Amino acid sequence: MLRTLQHFVHPRPVTRKYPYEKRDLPERSRGLIALLLEPETSIFKCESCLMCEKACPPRAISISYTFKNGFRKRPPLAPRASYYRIRMVQTAPYGDRRPMSTAVTTIPAEDDRIDLEPMRRIIRETPESADRLTRVLYAANVAYGYLPWNAAEIIAAEFGKTMTDLYTTAGPSHRPRPHTTTCTRTRFITSSSPLLPASTAPRLLDGEARGALTRARDLPVEELLELIEKSNLRGRGGAGYPFVDKIRAVRRNADGGPIYLVANAYDADPGSPLSRTLLTRNAGNVLAGIAIAARAVGATQAYLYLHPEAADARTAAERAMAADDPGVVVEIALGPGGFMGGEESALLAVLESRRAMARQRPPYPASQGLRMRPTLVASAETLGWLPMIVAEQARASTKLVSVTGAVVRPGVYEIVLGSQLGEILSEAGGASGKLKGIHVGGPTGGILAASRTDTRFDFDDLRVAGTHMGSAQVRAIPAGTCIVNEAATLFAYLAKESCAICVPCRVGTKRVQAILESTYSGLGRDTDLAWLDELGTHMERFSLCGFGITAPSILRTTMREFADDYRIHIQEKRCPEGVCRPVRSRRYETMVQP
Repeated sequence: MLRTLQHFVHPRPVTRKYPYEKRDLPERSRGLIALLLEPETSIFKCESCLMCEKACPPRAISISYTFKNGFRKRPPLAPRASYYRIRMVQTAPYGDRRPMSTAVTTIPAEDDRIDLEPMRRIIRETPESADRLTRVLYAANVAYGYLPWNAAEIIAAEFGKTMTDLYTTAGPSHRPRPHTTTCTRTRFITSSSPLLPASTAPRLLDGEARGALTRARDLPVEELLELIEKSNLRGRGGAGYPFVDKIRAVRRNADGGPIYLVANAYDADPGSPLSRTLLTRNAGNVLAGIAIAARAVGATQAYLYLHPEAADARTAAERAMAADDPGVVVEIALGPGGFMGGEESALLAVLESRRAMARQRPPYPASQGLRMRPTLVASAETLGWLPMIVAEQARASTKLVSVTGAVVRPGVYEIVLGSQLGEILSEAGGASGKLKGIHVGGPTGGILAASRTDTRFDFDDLRVAGTHMGSAQVRAIPAGTCIVNEAATLFAYLAKESCAICVPCRVGTKRVQAILESTYSGLGRDTDLAWLDELGTHMERFSLCGFGITAPSILRTTMREFADDYRIHIQEKRCPEGVCRPVRSRRYETMVQP
C-alpha cells in the first residue's frame, strides 16, 4: 500500500525480476535460454524446453513496466498488452563470453531517449553479405553497449524479421572476453591472443603450388576426383572422413540447382589456431583449394567462414583474393564467437542468420545444407591440400597441430601423420618439466598418461587410445596436476559452451561437472564412477553433434589412466596432489543414481 501511495506522488518506471529478486542470473543458465518478447502479444516465449538445473524461464528474465491510472496491479478486465508498457530488460544469461544474444544487459532508463541515427547509419553502411545481420548486431553492440529495443525494431524491420527471430540470432557480447583458457593452468591462450609461432616445415604453411588451379580447370572432374582419392586426403576438421567421398556425396545430390561450398576456418578451440595460422602464412593455397573444390562439386558460391576476432586471417584472405581471381564467388563470413560457432551444422545456421545450434543428422549437409541445398563443408586445412595434390600428385601425409601447455616452445607445427606424441612434444622443444598427462584433441579430447608418448597421432590410433583428433591440440599437463580437478574444469568449460539444443549434452555436461566437483570437494561416493560412466554413454549415444558425442572421452580416459586420483578422492577424501580446494559443501541429487 505504501509503495502504491508513493507511486501517486513520484511515478517512475519499475524494474522487477520475476518471481525472485536475483542480482545476477545463474551462471549455469548461460547458453541455455533464449527468451524474448513479441510486442504484438506481450507474451514471453522461450526457444526450447528447459530442464537443466532448475534454470526455468521465470528465473532468467526481467521485465520493466510503467503503471497506468495509479494502480499497481492490472485490473482484471484490462487487456494485458495495453495496460502495461512492458519491455524486456534482461534475457538469456549468456555472460561475458557468450556472444549470441545482444540483449543480455539491463537496459537503462534512458532507453526511450536514445539517438537512433547511429543505428540507421550502421544499416546504411553495412554491405550486403551472408552475415550482414550478424555484422549489424556487432556494430550496434559497439555503438550502444547493448541492444536497445528501439534499435532492435529498426533492425527487425530492415531484415524482415520478427523480434523473436532477431533475439535468437547469433550476435556478439559487447564486453571483451576474459582470459579463459582451454582448461589449462599452464598457458593462457584466447582467440584474441597473438598468433602462436609456426614451425618452418614446408608443404601446408609455406608450400606453393603454382598452376594448380589452371590444371584443375583443364582436368575432367572424374580425373580430379581420382587424384584426390589417391592422395588419401581425409578431412582435417577432426572426424577424418575421406574427402573424396564427401565430394561425391554432394555431386550425387545435385539436381541442377545451386550448390554451396563453405571453408571452415573458424578455429573453435582458442588453443588451436590452425586455420588462422594457415591463412596468415599461406592464404593463396587456401583460396586455390576453395576454387578447386568448387570445381569438383560444381559450386558457384563459396564462403570463407572465420572467427570474428581473426582480423589478421581475414586481412590475409582479402589480400589473396585481390591478388588472384579464384574463378568462384568467395564471400568472407564471420561466425558468432564461442566454441559451437565452428560446428558443421551450427555454422550453416549462422550463415542463415540463426543461432549457432546443431541440428539433427541425417540429412547431412551434402544433401540438405545451406538454404536446404547440397553443401560441401570442409576445413581450411583440408582445402589447403588440394593445390599440392593437383600440381604435384602429393599425398596428404602431414597435419597441423597446436602444441601447448608445459613445453618449451608452444606453437603450431606441421607433423607427419602417425608421429608419436613424444616426437610432437620434442618438436616443440620438449617438456619444460616432469609431466603427468597429455591432453589430445582439444577441450573434448581425452587425457592420456604421460607414459603414453608412443601413441601415434593418427585418426585411427587416437580412437583406439580413447581420444580423437579433434582440434589437433596436444597439451602437456605438468606434474602436480589433479586429474579429477582437470576433468571437472574441462566439463565446466563444455557446459558453458554447449549450444544446449539437446538434453544429453546440455544436462549431461553440467551433471558431470557437478559430480566431479563434488568428488574433489570431499563429497565423492563409490557409486560416482558408475554414474559417470552411464552419463558418458548417454551423451555418446544421444547427443546431436560431435560436441556431446566426444566429450565423454575425457571421462573414459581419465578414469582408466588415472584411476588412483579418483580412488584417493572418493575413498580417502583428499587430493592426491594436495592442490584441490572444495567448491561445494553439499550434493544436489536430481536424478536416480545407480
